[in-house]
Amino acid sequence: MAELTIILRFGERIPISEIDLNSVTNAQLIEALIQVEILEKPDISQYSWYHLLDKDENPICEVDTLSNLGFKDGDNILILKKPIG
Repeated sequence: MAELTIILRFGERIPISEIDLNSVTNAQLIEALIQVEILEKPDISQYSWYHLLDKDENPICEVDTLSNLGFKDGDNILILKKPIG
């Protein structure tokens, strides 16, 4: 199990723990953060969705485990709302 720090748009830092990087995907992480109301549920009419950013701050569009996407124990993960399309 790993510990990560989620960094939101305005620099808010949220530590999370007990994350299995080998089984949790980026999509599952975003959905879980929406369910516990850390992230607002996006309005589909706004045509936007949340994306994790990679180490170079590029949006990650493919769905894969956090481990396969290069995240490790202790990492910071930046999440931004981006337009779809």
